[in-house]
Amino acid sequence: MNSMERYSPVRFPTAPTATTTENGWRIALAYPDEGQDPGVDALKSNYIYDLSHRPKWDVQGSDLSAHSSGGFEFPERPNGCLHQGSFLACRRNRTQASIWQIAGETASMPADAAYTDVTDGLALLAITGADVPFILEKLTALDLFSPQAEPPFLVQGPIAHVPCQIVRLPSGNGVHRVIFSFSRGYGYTMAEAVTEAGREWGLKPAGQERSEKIMSRDAF
Repeated sequence: MNSMERYSPVRFPTAPTATTTENGWRIALAYPDEGQDPGVDALKSNYIYDLSHRPKWDVQGSDLSAHSSGGFEFPERPNGCLHQGSFLACRRNRTQASIWQIAGETASMPADAAYTDVTDGLALLAITGADVPFILEKLTALDLFSPQAEPPFLVQGPIAHVPCQIVRLPSGNGVHRVIFSFSRGYGYTMAEAVTEAGREWGLKPAGQERSEKIMSRDAF
């Protein structure tokens, strides 16, 4: 029997220089002009990453704390977000949460009926760098960088008029990190819109080798 092929809905204008295949996904490991070692100065450059192949799970239940399979904890309040190892656990409302794996070896979904695998239904993009606030200002009216808001946190609203779940991760050394998911049907046009918005700040695609380092909870 032929193995299943899974395709990201996201396309960047630049082709990757190295790829791999995992769980049927073709994953970009690196793109041109990324450099060899993403140290602090290099991380200040602005990059966009396609994380659509990463596991994404929806969790629903009247008491989310009863569904901590796999060692997950859930924020007590809606829009709260916890960065747990290589995972983000974000509470969307009283009875629903999202879990995204953003780094590390691909994990299996807990065997709990409250969990639904939504990996193939959602695209997942991340942008990082010193100029992320300016790039997003061109794409959304949401206030993602209010000094009163302590990251990580979840915001539910539009980017480029597309409904999204948006997580701002903690910043450090002048580097900002924002991750957002949306229906995979918008993958191509969303990538195009974000890339165009970031053109004046030199936004360019980067692969999994770099994303593994900057998406780590201990990146800074």
